[in-house]
Amino acid sequence: MATYLETSNTNTSSFNTSLEILPNEIFFSVLLYLNQFDIVRAFFNHNQRINSIVRESIRSLNVWKNTELSWFLEHMPYIGTEIEIITCNIGSVLNLFSSMYSYSKLHTVNLCSDQFRVTLNVKNDSPLSIIISCLNILRFCGIWLENDFNEMVRIIPTKKITPCENIQSISLRIDDEQKWVHLCNFAPNLKDIHINHYDFVDDVQIRHHAMINPDTKLSYLTRLHVDFDGYDTDFVGIQWLIASCHSTLQYFQLTSEFSSSINGRFLEELLHPCSNLKNLLFFLRTDQISCSNAVEQLHQFQSKWWLDENRPQVLVHYHRESFFIITSIPCTYKADMIQLPMDTNLWLVNKGNIDPSFFYFTKIVSVEFSNSIQQPVTLEFLYFINSIFRSGIENLLFDYWGFSSAHTLFKSVSLYV
Repeated sequence: MATYLETSNTNTSSFNTSLEILPNEIFFSVLLYLNQFDIVRAFFNHNQRINSIVRESIRSLNVWKNTELSWFLEHMPYIGTEIEIITCNIGSVLNLFSSMYSYSKLHTVNLCSDQFRVTLNVKNDSPLSIIISCLNILRFCGIWLENDFNEMVRIIPTKKITPCENIQSISLRIDDEQKWVHLCNFAPNLKDIHINHYDFVDDVQIRHHAMINPDTKLSYLTRLHVDFDGYDTDFVGIQWLIASCHSTLQYFQLTSEFSSSINGRFLEELLHPCSNLKNLLFFLRTDQISCSNAVEQLHQFQSKWWLDENRPQVLVHYHRESFFIITSIPCTYKADMIQLPMDTNLWLVNKGNIDPSFFYFTKIVSVEFSNSIQQPVTLEFLYFINSIFRSGIENLLFDYWGFSSAHTLFKSVSLYV
């Protein structure tokens, strides 16, 4: 195909006989393998039919970070009116939103950096003015560090910071809970929040506490995903955030790696007022020092609220390296490894039902089974494992096989198959 593209301007008949005979469906399948900038360079302005296919393929435009200004100058005047969604890095904003281009159908801008991704509704206002308003807020909250974008900084006014109702969703990687608490106060129309907390201070335990505004209401928030990665918090910020969207929250996902302990009673008190909650996912890894025994942990997930059919199953497991794992089932968290007893009767499940149709793990590829009663590993058990660990197990460990060697079991499996 490269030969035809190189000669398309001088040998139209070659192009016609090789590409124009293709139906639109095949054309779109081919374009999936090309980036959008090459699609425009190679195919645009050939004929009306090809132009319509190109315009359809760039309705949602992903702008590369280092796209040259010449590309915008050459092509954007012709394709800008067809674009509905733009995803771009901050460094491309000035090139994209020049007064020379018209975006009559544009309704959404996804603004990206290494630390955040923001979705903006730009349907009824100037995209550039909305972006400036958003960046003012992100800078004020300490989320956007503008040092690398001097040209962008020069056009951002220093006037008083006001709320931006155009911010629809935000994904943050952040080291301070207070920053996103500030942000929520300036983004009242947020619908979707994903926060990844990390603590860059090694070997120092710092309890983080956020100062909140009790009057803040996020009346449109439906999706909330929060990750704590070695970040110790008192969860006041999360309690405040959920309290601000009790009537609208539909999806909540929480992961906590070695931060303060969370138990079933805390989660129930936190989420019980959320009358429209439809999907609840969590994976909690908690220190033994701050946890009671596993059975007591399980009992906290056996209240009337937890046993309701609308709540997920919960697995509680004590890891031999002195921490607890508490996870909703199905488990969608990507953990390095999970350790479980080989005897499934010892699995602490709040609803007591281990049916592979509903009880499974989607992203765990390493499993270690403790076999304290030294029961032999059977083919039926291996098939059971395969049915509940759906991503395919890469590392499978048993402390007792019941065979003279693992090779004996593998031989039995191959003969059985």
